[in-house]
Amino acid sequence: MLPTVDNELSFMYAFFLFSNCFVIISMTFKLFSLMKVDPKFGLLVQLVTTALIDCIYFTMYLFIWVGLFGLIFKILGADAHKNDEKFPDLDPVTAFFL
Repeated sequence: MLPTVDNELSFMYAFFLFSNCFVIISMTFKLFSLMKVDPKFGLLVQLVTTALIDCIYFTMYLFIWVGLFGLIFKILGADAHKNDEKFPDLDPVTAFFL
C-alpha cells in the first residue's frame, strides 16, 4: 500500500521514488561502461544499447501511428460514449485512445 494523504501521493514519497529510479538507471549505465573493458561484455553492451535505441524509435513511431488512427476515427465519427462506461476514471480523450 502506498503512503497517501487524502488518496494522493505525498510529495516526499514521489521525490524519493523518482530519485531511486534515477539512481538505479545511472548505476546501470555505469555498470555498462565498466563492462565495456572486457571485449565479450563490450559486444553485449553494444547489443543492449542498440536494442534500447531502436525501441525508442519504434515507440515514437507507434505512438504517432496510434494517434493518427485515433484522429481519423474521431473525424469519421467513431462512438466514444461506450468508452465512458469502460473507463469511468479517465477523461474522454484518453479513454477514446485506449
